[in-house]
Amino acid sequence: MVKVAPAPPRATITETPGEMRIVVPAWRNRLGILVAGVWLAWLLTESLFVAALFAGLWARGRGSPDVDVSAGGVVFYVAFLLIWTALGLLTLAGWLWAVAGKDVVTVTDRAVTLKRDVLGRGPTRTYEIDRLRALRVVPWWKYNAWATRGHRRWLFWGGGPIGLDHDGRTTQFASGVHEAEAYRIVDRVRARFAIPTGPSPDGW
Repeated sequence: MVKVAPAPPRATITETPGEMRIVVPAWRNRLGILVAGVWLAWLLTESLFVAALFAGLWARGRGSPDVDVSAGGVVFYVAFLLIWTALGLLTLAGWLWAVAGKDVVTVTDRAVTLKRDVLGRGPTRTYEIDRLRALRVVPWWKYNAWATRGHRRWLFWGGGPIGLDHDGRTTQFASGVHEAEAYRIVDRVRARFAIPTGPSPDGW
């Protein structure tokens, strides 16, 4: 019989008087990180080339009727660069989240604070305890990358097996852990803090 050793926990939980801090690294899709990294390198190289090309066309076009530097042509070039840049920035943000991102959850008697941390920066939201409906584990199909319902992961972001129901909405996080560990995290938080455990808005 082959013995399977339990996987080490991915979350780090630190308890201090009056506070519990949970740090969960982002979901790591190694193939996605590699592919996105190669694409970003290619995108940067091509963007520099295209920018130089457009600059050359503009310089030549002012003295050549064969190059379109009319208002319409300029708008097309600028729109192309803006869209290309936006796609690159969006992919870069997702890539950074996958490589260095983590959910930092701080729980006290009064509130739950969730920070999407990337290299020390990121948005932070605070949820007051008396406005929470439940802290729970979300069914796998609600956060799985190939789920047909609920929150989906786009590229690297989104979802997670822990759900926080508040004000008629559900915020999902901790995408870097599996359901088994999510249950342990939720049970540990509930054991210390008076967080509601009622059903979710959709009955789960």
